[in-house]
Amino acid sequence: MSPNGQAYLVRPDAPEGSARFPQARFAPASGHRTLYVSGTACVRPTDGTWPGVTDNGDGTLTLDIRTQTAAVLDNIDTIISGATDGKGGVQNLIDAVVYLVDMKRDYAGMNEEWNRVFATRASAPARATVGVKELPDPRMIVEVKAVAVVDIYVRALEQRVRDLEAGAGRESSQQMITVQVDEDPTAVAHNHHELYQDLAVDDSTVAQPIDTNIPSMTLLEAGEASKQHFDQRFMRLEPPLLSPPSLASPPAGAEEPPTFARELHTLSLGATAERHLGSTSGLSFAKITQRILKRLTPDKADFVFAPNQEDVAGASFFNFNSPSDVFNDSLYEDLSESISVHPLLFSDLFLADNMDASSNVGALAWPSDEQHVERLVHFYFAHSHTLYPILDKAEVMETVRKIKGKPHELACQSALQNFRLWMVLAIGSTAYSSLSLTEESESMGYYEKALQYVDQALEQDEMSALEALMLQVSYSFFNQLGPNTWFLVGTAARLALGLGLHTPSAYDGSPFNVQQRRKRIFFSIYMMDRVVSIALGRPFAIHDDDIEVAPFTDFDHEDSASGDMHLSKCLLQPPVLSVPLHILRLRQLASKISRLVYKRGGADRSMQGRHRVLASLHEELLQWRRSMPFPLPDTTELIPHLHTLWYDFNYYTHLAMIYRPSPLCPAPSADTLQILGTAASMSLRQAFAMHKQRRFAYNWLNFLAIFTSTLSLVYAITARPGDMPAVLKETKAVEDLGLAIQLFETFAIKFAAAQNICRMIQEIARRYNDISAQRHNGSVFQLSYTPSYTLLFAGLGILAGHALPMDGSGGSDEEEFKQLVATIQEKVYWEWPKYASAPEQSPIFNGDPYSLGGNGDFVPHEGEPVRSPNDLPIPASGMQLPPGLGGGYVTTGPFANMSINLGPLDSVAYNPRQIKRDVGPAMTTRYANYTTVLDLLCKPTIEEFRYLSEGVPYTGDIGPHIAGHVTIGGDPGGDLFISPGDPVFYTHHGMMDRMWTLWQAIDPEARRDGLGGDEVYGHITWANTPPSRKTALNDTIDLGYAGDSIQIADVMDTLSGPLCYFYL
Repeated sequence: MSPNGQAYLVRPDAPEGSARFPQARFAPASGHRTLYVSGTACVRPTDGTWPGVTDNGDGTLTLDIRTQTAAVLDNIDTIISGATDGKGGVQNLIDAVVYLVDMKRDYAGMNEEWNRVFATRASAPARATVGVKELPDPRMIVEVKAVAVVDIYVRALEQRVRDLEAGAGRESSQQMITVQVDEDPTAVAHNHHELYQDLAVDDSTVAQPIDTNIPSMTLLEAGEASKQHFDQRFMRLEPPLLSPPSLASPPAGAEEPPTFARELHTLSLGATAERHLGSTSGLSFAKITQRILKRLTPDKADFVFAPNQEDVAGASFFNFNSPSDVFNDSLYEDLSESISVHPLLFSDLFLADNMDASSNVGALAWPSDEQHVERLVHFYFAHSHTLYPILDKAEVMETVRKIKGKPHELACQSALQNFRLWMVLAIGSTAYSSLSLTEESESMGYYEKALQYVDQALEQDEMSALEALMLQVSYSFFNQLGPNTWFLVGTAARLALGLGLHTPSAYDGSPFNVQQRRKRIFFSIYMMDRVVSIALGRPFAIHDDDIEVAPFTDFDHEDSASGDMHLSKCLLQPPVLSVPLHILRLRQLASKISRLVYKRGGADRSMQGRHRVLASLHEELLQWRRSMPFPLPDTTELIPHLHTLWYDFNYYTHLAMIYRPSPLCPAPSADTLQILGTAASMSLRQAFAMHKQRRFAYNWLNFLAIFTSTLSLVYAITARPGDMPAVLKETKAVEDLGLAIQLFETFAIKFAAAQNICRMIQEIARRYNDISAQRHNGSVFQLSYTPSYTLLFAGLGILAGHALPMDGSGGSDEEEFKQLVATIQEKVYWEWPKYASAPEQSPIFNGDPYSLGGNGDFVPHEGEPVRSPNDLPIPASGMQLPPGLGGGYVTTGPFANMSINLGPLDSVAYNPRQIKRDVGPAMTTRYANYTTVLDLLCKPTIEEFRYLSEGVPYTGDIGPHIAGHVTIGGDPGGDLFISPGDPVFYTHHGMMDRMWTLWQAIDPEARRDGLGGDEVYGHITWANTPPSRKTALNDTIDLGYAGDSIQIADVMDTLSGPLCYFYL
């Protein structure tokens, strides 16, 4: 690395230019890394295009300051994201200098775009704006130089762990050294020294992949010679304490509209310091639920959430008439943002009696209230120890006994013993606070005190390091003051694998109680890994196939000094360790669910095979619940997992995990939806029962579990076909949502995001009540649940003689369609001529939250020919299309990363893939402009209208109908036969329906009522092949299971019959 840091180049292979500088440069590493972004203009570093620059063809240029500013900030975001592997972006800027060529003309426009990116002063970087005479290129009217800061703490620690593991790998490759008791102490010390000399590694060793199948070796007690060397090799693993979040309320103008997505995303950041969320986290399921919820709105639009507001009687938290991306990934972010139940939670500690006047945590003394200490220690072993049996209870209790009444004796204990004792107090206190919702300053003080000993505890030996890491993980489940949970679990897992604790040889020759202690540590890491990884949808750190050892037993060596296994003293009271052992079986089953249900490989199974997998997992889960320890250990404390309610709650949450939409079964059947609804409902009821008994832990893991259960209930109820009021009455969904609301209200004491989620669920419940009331008012609310592939048949119908009348029927039943058209807005149709010269900039394609998604990412490509299955003679078949302005995947707007499953062409196989678009102006400027629209409305006969709008079969002559499809382009929009898979299909056909309706309205007697007898137009076979009669008004449009059959005559008038709408 250069002395001034590391350069980042967007295109390292590009030739050196006349001005040589990188796009950005990292300062040398420290706790954070500073990224200096060079002066950046609007020119795209990836493809050399110039947004905001228009060549007028006469030697002059039109320069748009707003477009250029937006492009500059977007380029800076791309540079920072690329330099940090996606860990940073424009939001990481701390300082910027803006250079403008014309300050008077462009300052206001530049500020407008700047303010779109940085909504408040609090979120914007420091900035200076400088007027300059000129910039290096005449096309540049704005340039920005900036500085960003990126937190790299996690990455630096991972590098340190790689160093350590590489050393362990080098060590394991040497010959095994076995130390006998009668060996010469001098020789032992010499061998020790040689062993740790072998730990030295170079940079090339660190970069090698980690081999988790390392041959085991005998562990040695570290003597002075080895310890000195080990001090240099073992890395400090604790981070600086996180700055406490501010408790002050932000200015009203700074609040952004809350979304489930924004709330959810902080959970990932708070627990993992990473942004990736996988399928088991419920993120994809949340997005599915968003789409399902549109069935509850009058206009089938998404919900929009207003900013946080005072509760006002009658005020609606949702705006049912505007689209918004409700359930995307940013909601996970706020779930772990803990707020105080007391204003002093993150400030002064309530520990003045135990501290010197300096108020320094380092001066915190051992609590003088011995009964309080005993209560916390007892609670730790009753609660946390029965979840993760990390510690040796006898050893801890012996240390507590030694210092009882003699706190000065702590100074005589080792650093590990000091760290262990303070962590027991911290975990016991924070676990109790999570149940009682009392303030946590006490536990935070204990935790900070423990950190004073963590360095020495980590350096003592490998097993001590594991214990220290796992105690921090246990604390982080309840309090996010310390290191993030995801990193700690991964570090502990990798260290355990490096020690070979997953192999039998790591236990050879050790006493029985030592073997069991190590197994309890290893499988506690396994359980922690499963809890966090499944909650966040991450890959597992420890794979089941790599584990070669059996789990620990429920035998506790305290029951036998000899180490032999004995029956429990009382056959009517199972051992305490039977509880974590049974919980281990649940984590193993959860791992199996994740592997079989949420991995992509399951999609290759037959439908029958998939159902067999679900049924088998269901049966295993049922057996787990039936075989729980009985009776459970008796304790005076209200411990959640020492009551049957906890096992019922976990049974139902895992059952919902099996049956909710997943890669294995993305479209649940009606029976599956019923099971899912029952499981979600029962999980909420068990949680509420624990809440009433004060046995429910209000931590971020349970917050996510309740949120996912609530989503599961909403999805299962809303997606069920049939009479919605009857479904609501049968399932008591509104009552169950009421329980969820009470739980979220309690979570809101500790988690800010719960306030927003609570309002959202209240609004959904209100909507359910409105629907139920419709039954009593004489109307029935029907929901038809149709898989996406049924849209194929609706799309095929427009190709034959039923095309124009069918556009009016919409392919839905009467009640649903009336609700759809009741609040028609502009986005019901895509007004081709208005944006013919730049369709990608229309409200349909511009990628904002209210669009139908942006264009596909730009990919240099040649245009493709229009394809037709089986050589069907559709207009433009074989026509070579010019390339559009996209070609890649849609990554912006509400439908970013949308998955489609049908196609291409006439295939009906399951083929999941991401949506692509290639929107461009070539076809709309020629075939869908204002001249075409005017000509279309002026055609005197339906036959002429048809040929101009549809095109002529067997020719390259196309109309606006085909032009719209090929303008969308990509996959599936550019494939006529599966184009309904792209949401824009419906706005395009909305415009076709609008043109048909307006054409009729110009002369209704001739164009609607008097069409010349029974014949309408066209033939009942495509392109009259084979020859057939013409379509008649009494012919039936058969929608199959997508809707009821209907005669063409019944949908010719949009103001009568089952239809009731008109376009302006």
